[in-house]
Amino acid sequence: MNHDVFISYSHKNKPMADAVCATLEQNGIRCWYAPRDIAPGREWAECIIEAIEGCRVFLLLFSDYSNASAQVLREVSKAVSSQKVIIPMKVTDTVPSGSMEYYLSTVHWLDMLDQPLQEQLRTLLMRVDSVLQINRDADSYVIPNTKRFWRKARLPYIISAAALIVVLAMVFLLAKSGLLARPSASVSKDKASSSKTAFTVVSTEDKLGTSISNANNNGLATEDGTFIYYQSNDGMSLYRMRMDGSEKQQLCNMPVRDINVYDGKLYFS
Repeated sequence: MNHDVFISYSHKNKPMADAVCATLEQNGIRCWYAPRDIAPGREWAECIIEAIEGCRVFLLLFSDYSNASAQVLREVSKAVSSQKVIIPMKVTDTVPSGSMEYYLSTVHWLDMLDQPLQEQLRTLLMRVDSVLQINRDADSYVIPNTKRFWRKARLPYIISAAALIVVLAMVFLLAKSGLLARPSASVSKDKASSSKTAFTVVSTEDKLGTSISNANNNGLATEDGTFIYYQSNDGMSLYRMRMDGSEKQQLCNMPVRDINVYDGKLYFS
């Protein structure tokens, strides 16, 4: 079935296309626009071509998005080659560019951005009536409440915002109840212990140092039955010597603490 008006638009302007289609159809003007009128199982491009060829008016909802849309440009090109009456209706204050400018340079525009939407729709109805040679009083036009189309368009954003609020509220309640408390002291202690460094003993020249002063200095010394490992008096080196005080050796030249021997290995941090 042929339609009176083919509506060309960018999918990003779907709420506006819905409002325009509803206005025209409530006033007895048959419209075709995708994806609503794409028959199941049909090729998209084939349906578009047939619809443009069968319409009497090609209505272009022109915006930043449609100006940059390759699909909309192909539809405009087909409408021009089919010698259809083209009515470009501005949705945004955008100047046509490139091929779009070429096709639309001689076409009369509906530029009513300074008017309320319902007045824009009323003027559009008058223009379409003129092309279709429909004689009726403009006071008889039915202009639907267009707010519902924008409420529908905002619904996904509202749902996303509500979901985010719920997640944040759950995190707040869990934190307040202590379920998201910091790790326990034992866990922190285990983690700290795992950061100690395993050290391979390398023989060096004999160095001065005593274990007695370190043993009395916060216990910064340990022994494994054969050797005593201890921090130097200045706290800047690690030493070892045998239990009888012989074979003193500097193991490293760096500040150390938490000296310990475990399973034949020397650990410190």
